[in-house]
Amino acid sequence: MIIFARLFFPLLAQGFKKSETWEKTFSMEPSRPIYFSFRDVDGDLKVITQEEPNIKIKIIKESLTSDRRLANRLLAGTKVVVNQKENRLSLEIIYPRLRTLFFPLRDYRRIKVSTQVILPNGSNLKANLVDGRAKLTGKLKEVHLTTVDGSIEVENFEGQLNLKTVDGRIIISQGKGQAEINTVDGDIIIEGEIEPFLVQTTDGDIKIEIKPGTKITNSWQLKTIGGDIDLSLSADLSADLDLETVDGSLNCDLKLSVQNIKGGKKITGRINQGGPLISLQTVDGHIRIKEKVPGK
Repeated sequence: MIIFARLFFPLLAQGFKKSETWEKTFSMEPSRPIYFSFRDVDGDLKVITQEEPNIKIKIIKESLTSDRRLANRLLAGTKVVVNQKENRLSLEIIYPRLRTLFFPLRDYRRIKVSTQVILPNGSNLKANLVDGRAKLTGKLKEVHLTTVDGSIEVENFEGQLNLKTVDGRIIISQGKGQAEINTVDGDIIIEGEIEPFLVQTTDGDIKIEIKPGTKITNSWQLKTIGGDIDLSLSADLSADLDLETVDGSLNCDLKLSVQNIKGGKKITGRINQGGPLISLQTVDGHIRIKEKVPGK
């Protein structure tokens, strides 16, 4: 089933529409996995979860022009394309074409679209944004989220994360699960019971505070070129360490059994009984490992 929806909103007294809202609920089979995909080249996305076995979508469009005729054309021309096949639902925002002679460009600079999606707990999410921010809250099984120019915020989350952005920072607060994170120009901040399997940025800092009691099941790799790495761990955690910087300092507040040192720029060792490898690498920055005190 494919739905092409034009969004309608009551006209203002002057016949000038500035915004429109589109809302719809889709039923899902709760005994089967649920997959939701989203695509928007110039809009924000907010995702939360619920116990109910359905997907609720609310989209708000806002015209950014004061020209009445142009505003009406932009609102009417921006479409919501929904495709549902059993427990798979896809959503895409299609913007109107610019009136140009040679190139089929889309007119997305004069209209703002914000999408809110409520998914059942344990759903799978795949989202692609170009120029927009994303915010996630709740319990999901797997998340694959990519944005080119926008930040990603995750809070009170449980599940597996694969997050990528080119120009924007990524923040995870009160998370539980596993994460692979990649950004080119932005900081990465993680708090909670998240295992950062792979975290890397080109031009940004990495700051991670792991909640005491978090188990390490796999190796962690934290890498940046032009930034510092700050990692806070509980004193009773067991792991192998590999720290390396080219133009910076290395500092570890935890009890470390040093196995090898190379010129103060590379240290390998073991915390407590040792375990999976935690590798921290930076080119132009400092590396600091601190003790995470319970309750703080």
